[in-house]
Amino acid sequence: MNKKMKNYIDSLLESIFGRFGAQISLFTGVLLVVVGIIIFATTMPEGKGRIATWVCIGIGCIGILSGIVQMIVR
Repeated sequence: MNKKMKNYIDSLLESIFGRFGAQISLFTGVLLVVVGIIIFATTMPEGKGRIATWVCIGIGCIGILSGIVQMIVR
């Protein structure tokens, strides 16, 4: 019973997000980069805020790269 439920949930999520996975990664990556740049440009954070801003930009770039790779592979 548990395996049936897991397979059902997996197939449901795949049908919902499978088609839009690359677009979600790309959009989220662009959004993170834009937010990071806006925060960096407007407030010029110090210390941990600056690190968090660069982490946000870095993760956004990885998301953009992931979305592009997913679109190419399909």
